[in-house]
Amino acid sequence: MNDLYEESLRTVIALDKEIWHEQLTEEMIARWTEQFTGQVNTATAEKLLVLALLSQFMMFGRREFDTLCRALYNEHVWYPIVAAYRRNHNDTLDADVVATAVRNELNHTIIVGPGNAAESGAHLLYQFRVANDLPLKLFVAPVELLHYDWCQLREIRRIILLDDLCGSGRSAERFHSELIQPLQSRGLSPEKTEIHYLTLFAAEEGLERARQLFDASTAMVLDASYRTFGPESRYFHEGTRIARTGLTIDEAESILRHYGQRLWGAHPLGYRDGQLLLGFAHNIPNNTLPVFWSNAGTPRWQPLVMRYGKRWNW
Repeated sequence: MNDLYEESLRTVIALDKEIWHEQLTEEMIARWTEQFTGQVNTATAEKLLVLALLSQFMMFGRREFDTLCRALYNEHVWYPIVAAYRRNHNDTLDADVVATAVRNELNHTIIVGPGNAAESGAHLLYQFRVANDLPLKLFVAPVELLHYDWCQLREIRRIILLDDLCGSGRSAERFHSELIQPLQSRGLSPEKTEIHYLTLFAAEEGLERARQLFDASTAMVLDASYRTFGPESRYFHEGTRIARTGLTIDEAESILRHYGQRLWGAHPLGYRDGQLLLGFAHNIPNNTLPVFWSNAGTPRWQPLVMRYGKRWNW
């Protein structure tokens, strides 16, 4: 099409080969871009824009996911347990004693993810367990935890609520209302049981909302610059590939909003206006721009990567 298109395409192909596990082909990319038919701007401008956006897409593969899982566990689970034990035992440096103390604490720790065994949350829990070499008994499904009796609840010292992304904070609110509140009504004591909400990624606004409910932490904060068309967007600075399309940020937003409207009318730029360019090897967050992952619309939209929806039915 032109030099900018070819440059963006080469970047996407290189990213797909090195990081995205070769999920895309040039034919798939061409088929996807052909759906931008000039309904808002020229077809050429629309195709240049979406391919430039794709070249900035953050797709986290298995290696990157494992690294974040280890960082999250070490910083927010293992290190705090070790530090607390050492504070209470004269700052001991005996590695065997400390390791035994950590294992004892983990025997009273439960890790819970969203959804059921057939959804993407199960994949996250599996990767988190394997990356950190954790015993299977730590991981409990929400529906199973809700059936714990009072004696079992008394044995829990720490509940870790694990999620891949805290975008709007809605997942944290659901954890609280659909899991933690029912458990507390049956005897779970907030004085005796720590509750932590841990996510691999978190938008600043969503993280603040989660922190109103839990001790919430993340491995990677997505600040306001990650909102594609936000006032602080990192993607439209002078000289960036997207800025070189010649479209203003408002013109670009109009294009994506128009096509997103037919895919998800209530949230054309992603859930609660998320505007993210983010995906994981096992799924795509709904906070990401729908033109990348939705298969809605008439005629049916052909996404680049499929999203598998999450249903909360504990």
